[in-house]
Amino acid sequence: MLPTPPLFQQIQHTEATRRIPKSTSNANKKPPHSFMRVGMPFLLFVAGGTYFLSIALDDRLKDKEQMRELGGSKSDRQFQMEQEKENLLRKLQKDIETKEFDNTRRIERPEEVLARRKKEREERNRWYKRTWMWIT
Repeated sequence: MLPTPPLFQQIQHTEATRRIPKSTSNANKKPPHSFMRVGMPFLLFVAGGTYFLSIALDDRLKDKEQMRELGGSKSDRQFQMEQEKENLLRKLQKDIETKEFDNTRRIERPEEVLARRKKEREERNRWYKRTWMWIT
């Protein structure tokens, strides 16, 4: 086998060290003024969007508040029903205030109600009362 000449080995070694690494290529460099091209329009879009949304929501909330105060979205029938309800509640309140309201009165149990009704029925249907009702 023939030995390789030392000059050829030196040439190969110098060519390998001369190669330019790929990390210093133009692909990784940022273009000049990239913030002005990309970042500034995005920030303006976000700021403008928040501003216009806040204006729109404020207007909508004001409209809802006005409708609530004026009762503008209610139909005439709903309005009349609410007026009647308020009048009835006022009347009930007056009745409670004028009459002595006793909430300590005992509430009858269902069995007691049935027994009372049975007794009333028996009183009504006694034989002499029935005959008198038949005669008259």
